[in-house]
Amino acid sequence: KYSGYSQLEVSFMTLDYNDYSCSLWDIRGSKVWDMAKSTEIKSNETINIGTSQFPEGLYFFHLQTSNKSITKKVFVRK
Repeated sequence: KYSGYSQLEVSFMTLDYNDYSCSLWDIRGSKVWDMAKSTEIKSNETINIGTSQFPEGLYFFHLQTSNKSITKKVFVRK
């Protein structure tokens, strides 16, 4: 979801106890941001990533859980 020039907001729902990790990669394949977390209940999760320190361009947001992997394209504009 686009929420302005300096922040990327990602929302998703966990269905049960689950470890997950999120990362943001630049077009050259370098990891520029990451985090890991555990949830013990069904919950709606929202992650805010400040993008003001990243150069303008194409990035890839990756979400990994124990049973699913999702990658989405993100464009950072200045």
